[in-house]
Amino acid sequence: MNKPDLKNDFLKELDGYFMQLSYLQDLDMVDEDILRHNKEMERAPKFTLIIECALMNDYMTTFMRLYENIL
Repeated sequence: MNKPDLKNDFLKELDGYFMQLSYLQDLDMVDEDILRHNKEMERAPKFTLIIECALMNDYMTTFMRLYENIL
């Protein structure tokens, strides 16, 4: 591979990491929003549990992708 190809591949990989980091920050903001509106969410505890489980699943999936890409 030549130098420009390596540079482009590296930039694409960095872009992927930043996109996943941005996605994780979005998930964190949703999680914080749920905590702030806890009174409203208490009216639907099963729905809240489903949302929290989905968020945790997304967190773990994204972390696994990041970890897999690093190795």
